[in-house]
Amino acid sequence: MQDNERDRIETEIGNALKVFFEGRKNPVKRIVVAKDFNEIVKKFLGKSSWEQRDYNQVHEYGVAVAKTMPEIQNGEISFNLIMDRRLFQRLDYVGRLDRMGTFIHEFTHMLDDKLRFDSVGKKGFDSVSKVKKEMLFHNAWVIWQEYHAERNVFEIFEAVRSEKIEFEYTPKLDHLETLKEFLSSLQRFLQENISKFRNWQLTPEKICRLITKRVGDMLFLYAYVFALSDAVAKLEDRVAELDHLDGYRFFSENLPQIHTLLLELYEKRNEYKPELVHQLGSLFDSILKKCGLEIEDATEGYQVKVNDIQPIV
Repeated sequence: MQDNERDRIETEIGNALKVFFEGRKNPVKRIVVAKDFNEIVKKFLGKSSWEQRDYNQVHEYGVAVAKTMPEIQNGEISFNLIMDRRLFQRLDYVGRLDRMGTFIHEFTHMLDDKLRFDSVGKKGFDSVSKVKKEMLFHNAWVIWQEYHAERNVFEIFEAVRSEKIEFEYTPKLDHLETLKEFLSSLQRFLQENISKFRNWQLTPEKICRLITKRVGDMLFLYAYVFALSDAVAKLEDRVAELDHLDGYRFFSENLPQIHTLLLELYEKRNEYKPELVHQLGSLFDSILKKCGLEIEDATEGYQVKVNDIQPIV
């Protein structure tokens, strides 16, 4: 990295930190701009983290360009932020806007995690999920975090737009298109994997992970698009289009309640509200059951029951 490029990036990072954390304690320990994003993330992940072995910034629903990782020392929490160097290549206004959105998103994760840490302490913050309720809470917490982070981004973007500065939301609409694809293919995905399980081609652990991850990914995507439509009213109709897709039937009973809980959590975003997150986790569990997966606590780990799903007639 050339000196002038390093200076530009450091200045941009410094400005972002100053603006976002003005008037409050900055929890950032270090920010790393990585040429090899995957490998640097793995170095910062704890040895006990399940992600360390197979972390990949390319997900089924998108490509990560930044990752926030908490670090706890002497009873205090701080954060390491790893950013993909490619994020800094575009120097025009759109590139700066993309980076601003990334900073806002990741800094919001830090505020949420610090709020939780200050409420539950180290033991409650980084404990491994051993029972179903804890597993559901973990997934629900991530859904809430993604909603909050994206909602923050778009609320700030709308404030910029109100100053007559025009820009496009097209990059974030990619989440909407991916969710459409997932909803359209969900029944086929479930039937194929349940069939493989019946034919001894998948273990209970594997099918549990596959279905839980697919439903979780779809709820993360719903969190993104709800955040967008809640901040930008003119996009509500685009989100409503999803209700007509085949896979929506697996979500239809619970999704309005999930949206209501996300709105309530957002309204109370400066408070730690675990009871609302637990409610969100219960709704996640209800969707899993509609997708053929019943998870119950067992002596060690979880007990999984796989049910056939009813095809659309």
